[in-house]
Amino acid sequence: MDDNVVDSIQYQQWTQTDRSSLKTVVQPVEEFLDEFMAVLKKLQYHDFIAKTAADGVAGTLKRLATKASLQHPDGNHILNAKQLFDFAVREIKGISFCYVTSNEHREEADLLRDRFDRSITIPGTQKFHNFKPIDKSTIEVKNYSTSSKAYKKRVSKL
Repeated sequence: MDDNVVDSIQYQQWTQTDRSSLKTVVQPVEEFLDEFMAVLKKLQYHDFIAKTAADGVAGTLKRLATKASLQHPDGNHILNAKQLFDFAVREIKGISFCYVTSNEHREEADLLRDRFDRSITIPGTQKFHNFKPIDKSTIEVKNYSTSSKAYKKRVSKL
């Protein structure tokens, strides 16, 4: 047999969706490739569903609001954010909408400005999966929720 031929693939796989434990799996190459391609197809489908579900709310609101606005015979069209919000609350059941004015946004930004100015960016934040507050200026981070190794990171200049 050729020395460069791979007969089997060994990898680790999560045993549960909460990523609490790993198991070692050894499979023949053909079986691994078949399973890998099936999982890849499922992931592409889930990605599509997630995008269309999120896009669906906004798309549905825009479609319904446009139709309603164009059908108003008295010229009472939806022309601003407040009118769109009122329409959404009145006509779309099962979804909670909230309306925030520019002034409210500015006030909240002013309240948070000092806090953000005191904050320190943690390099590599996206690679961490577990964040635990230690005190007002420190958090503990882990690469995985079940990792035994934790890192303390300062999050405030104070």
